[in-house]
Amino acid sequence: MQVLSTENKFSIRQYVTNEEKSFSLMSGNLSNALLWAQIALQEQNEEMLDACVNVLSQNIDFVQQHTMTYKLSIGVTGLAWAMQFLANQKILTPADCESLDEIDGYIIKSLDGNKLERVYDLLQGLIGKGVYLCERNTPAARRALEDIVDYFEHTIVSPDKDQMGWMDYHTSYFDQTERDDLGYYNLGLAHGIPSIIVFLARLHKMGIKQKQCAALIRRGTDFLLENRVLDDPIFPYPSKLYPLNGQLIPNVSKITGWCYGPLSLAIAFLAANDILDDPSLFAEARDLTLNGVDMREEDIMRAGNNPKRMDVYLCHGTAGLAYLYHRLNRTFQNPKLTKAVEYWQALTYEKIQEQPAGFYKACGLLTGMTGVCLIMNDLDRSTPSEFQWDRLFLLDQL
Repeated sequence: MQVLSTENKFSIRQYVTNEEKSFSLMSGNLSNALLWAQIALQEQNEEMLDACVNVLSQNIDFVQQHTMTYKLSIGVTGLAWAMQFLANQKILTPADCESLDEIDGYIIKSLDGNKLERVYDLLQGLIGKGVYLCERNTPAARRALEDIVDYFEHTIVSPDKDQMGWMDYHTSYFDQTERDDLGYYNLGLAHGIPSIIVFLARLHKMGIKQKQCAALIRRGTDFLLENRVLDDPIFPYPSKLYPLNGQLIPNVSKITGWCYGPLSLAIAFLAANDILDDPSLFAEARDLTLNGVDMREEDIMRAGNNPKRMDVYLCHGTAGLAYLYHRLNRTFQNPKLTKAVEYWQALTYEKIQEQPAGFYKACGLLTGMTGVCLIMNDLDRSTPSEFQWDRLFLLDQL
């Protein structure tokens, strides 16, 4: 498959609209604020800048009139993150974000509930709020981030002292609740231990409890390496581990994407290596990245025993794979990665062209065309973008 020439590429902006009435960052029209801001900066486009501000205003009005959660994905924290990120990008002014001083207190207070219920999930728990606090980087935010490090240190060992304590006691879906205290180990970047490792690496670089962060990162990567138990060079790690009768039973589902799979783990090992300077971690990340680099759509469908074709979204779709290989190639500089980016980018355009308008969800970062557009705009650049929207997905350290 050849990459579409610049002349033949069509604008996929037409697939993104502000008509979506869901007001959230991951799945609603708030995500569009990031896309319009990206285009405004790239093209010096005042119309896109106005569109960005209008979407933010819509979401602020909605939040003021409704009761919402404090989740990053679908709650107040997502709006707060978008506002602070855009302020850091000089799209908004400090005066535009004065309301965040009050909101911060509520978000920080909500961390207590996450700690009590052991919800560290990026999308709906502790790490998601931590990502926002990193963006804020105020004295109060830094104190809260220090408390999060202490929490992870306190919980890394289970109460019975004989196993890793960073267990997932909640499903990954927003509408489901606790599973009768039956935890498991999640090995994906979206919801699991890799996200803790990458988050702690970010805090270390911010100068927050560096000694503790480094020690916790080491213990987290040791746990991952101890559970490299599958006899498969492309998928050597399970996506989940279930404790049963003193043993860990691996879930052998084979997923390739940002959420789970080899690339998800590679990102964690690279972040850990940046802090620990351990060549074995770098080598593990390289192997996880390159061992499956030649896989194509049919190979991934076959590996996952999934008869359905892949979608185009960021989470585990074609655009997401193009972007992950693109970001990882900054580190590994490998022609196979360049070829993989070209394949997945071209396949994304092809899939969109094949379908009628409305087939793919218009709004949303994780599973919407907004995220696809953000990715494609970055892939079309000849130099890295300073508009690091992917900080939200723990990808900025690549």
